[in-house]
Amino acid sequence: LIQYHMDLENFTLERTSELNLACSAQSGWQHPQRPILYVGASNRRDANFIGDEHLMYAFRIDEKTGALSQIGKPVALPQRPVYVTCDIPGKHLAMVFPYGDVGLAIIRLKDDGSLGELIEKRQNAGNHPHMVRITPDNRFCISVARGRPSDWPHFSWAADKARQKEPGSLEVIEFRDGALGKQTSVTVGDGYQFGSRHLDFHPTGPWVYVHLDTQNEIVVFKRDESGVLPAPLQRLC
Repeated sequence: LIQYHMDLENFTLERTSELNLACSAQSGWQHPQRPILYVGASNRRDANFIGDEHLMYAFRIDEKTGALSQIGKPVALPQRPVYVTCDIPGKHLAMVFPYGDVGLAIIRLKDDGSLGELIEKRQNAGNHPHMVRITPDNRFCISVARGRPSDWPHFSWAADKARQKEPGSLEVIEFRDGALGKQTSVTVGDGYQFGSRHLDFHPTGPWVYVHLDTQNEIVVFKRDESGVLPAPLQRLC
């Protein structure tokens, strides 16, 4: 983990410190109320070596200097965590794994923000999940599954309008105090031209913006108390 000081007047970055982990950092997320950074890490190299060490770390952030100090021991994970996020009140972490027998997992956080136990696992989080977010009302966990655009050995993540080899989707899962419930799959058409990779929520409205990585497009959905409505509002090519 490399720390930089931001000079907002001159628009420059100054490298100030570096913190080495037992394996490569994959994704990070800050606690919504506390100066704590959560970082997923893995020693996975490629498809030929899936790795044998996958960890979730917690680091306290010095509010004056930004320096990181590790909080307790890391929690072992089933696979490489490509994305980690925190729920709205800061009581749980959600993470996704693109390979292996577990697609999505939940870690309960202690009252001080330190790591607790891994309490939930779900095998099906869509084809090749790449991102996970909790809706602003804290009622749904959304796994953003990209699908698979092409076959090995000619594997490519490049943008392509052709049909994918596996469909992509948003896996919208009921979320109650860390427990995962009913799951609904949201996509466009049969999903073979829906290579979703990232999403974000409108800060005040009910809209969900989804980036289709394979197709190089943006799709807008609407959410309500039932989750994400299946009919897209707009698709920008």
